[in-house]
Amino acid sequence: MSNVNLYRGKVERARDDFLGSWTLARLRVVDAELCGKVMTQVDNFDQACVVGTEEAVRLHGEGMLRGWAAASARMKGEPVCSFMKGVYDGVGVAIISSESARQVALDALGGKGVVLTPDEVAAMVCGLGEGFMALKEMFPDCVLSSVVERG
Repeated sequence: MSNVNLYRGKVERARDDFLGSWTLARLRVVDAELCGKVMTQVDNFDQACVVGTEEAVRLHGEGMLRGWAAASARMKGEPVCSFMKGVYDGVGVAIISSESARQVALDALGGKGVVLTPDEVAAMVCGLGEGFMALKEMFPDCVLSSVVERG
């Protein structure tokens, strides 16, 4: 296995472990300097995977693993924030920021409820029809409080 594949897999697991509990936006609030360093390392690692040598991939891959470990360590004790949660008509709903947060979100809903990705939410909103979309454009601050089936 090449260093690219080896380190890409390790880095993806470390990233998913972090994103399963927190977001980069939250890390930026807690520690902007560390977040900046992690994002720089993400860029360095991605660049090494595309055009770098095996040694560059190893070097930046190890740096990326240290970066995700530092981010996770810094966020310990911070509330988990990789999803948003709400209730509508007695049904718990969570919108996850990454697939790795799915089980955490479902657990937070007591093991039952609906867990959605932002893409699924976008599809549902667009499915509400042109009238809804036009209303949101005319009144961007309006809040959808209920859905009534007609017909």
